[in-house]
Amino acid sequence: MRFHWDKQRLLFLLLSLFVAVAGAQTFPERSAPPKLVNDFADILSADEEQKLEQKLVAFDDSTSTQICIVSLSNLDGEPASSYAPQLAEAWGVGDKKRNNGILILVSMDNPREVFIATGYGVEEFVTDGLAKRIINEHMLPEFKQQRYYDGLNKGSDDLMQLLKGTFKGFGKKKKSKSVPALFVVLAIVLFVIFASRGQRGGGFRTYGRPGWSGFPIGGGGWHSGGRSSGGGGFGGFGGFGGGSFGGGGAGGSW
Repeated sequence: MRFHWDKQRLLFLLLSLFVAVAGAQTFPERSAPPKLVNDFADILSADEEQKLEQKLVAFDDSTSTQICIVSLSNLDGEPASSYAPQLAEAWGVGDKKRNNGILILVSMDNPREVFIATGYGVEEFVTDGLAKRIINEHMLPEFKQQRYYDGLNKGSDDLMQLLKGTFKGFGKKKKSKSVPALFVVLAIVLFVIFASRGQRGGGFRTYGRPGWSGFPIGGGGWHSGGRSSGGGGFGGFGGFGGGSFGGGGAGGSW
């Protein structure tokens, strides 16, 4: 079996070993009662914090995947790329069996940094490259204008869409005006052809099981296999589940 180690993961491993030898890194205490949005740097209003909390709690309730937001005034000189996964590991963000936690860390130190740390179980869905683009294209532009709520709201929406398989990508898709018109013309031609054949052959025939119209009605949607505790209101977060992190993720500064 072959293992691939990139520079970021190797650095995280070396830093973790250093911390284990030199002494444990000190992290802020988890809020009591526990919350998914922990604004220690006070960059959000009470209303903004509540909106984010409600959204993330509802996502946790329906999928068991925990997206945690933490803002800090400083990281005691440590880069966000190493601090974020260590903090997420110390708090146990995500489920212990699935390791499906994500931590969005915002540091208001100099330089100001943001880092998305991904647990082992979500790395295949939220790759380092996608996390980097989310930060650069959807979060940093808002942060530069001091619109921290907007940046965090957009970034967390992107992450939830990736995990649900509904992410639409980056940028605007070019619209084509000729395709819809061509589709309508082809549909009319096919209808005329089949209608004429139906009149000659005694009507239409349908195949398949009884009651099947040929098109699925409804749809199964995305099933996460997570728990559902209902509600999802502010203060309804039940606590972290002991998830593990390995240094995956990406960051940026402004």
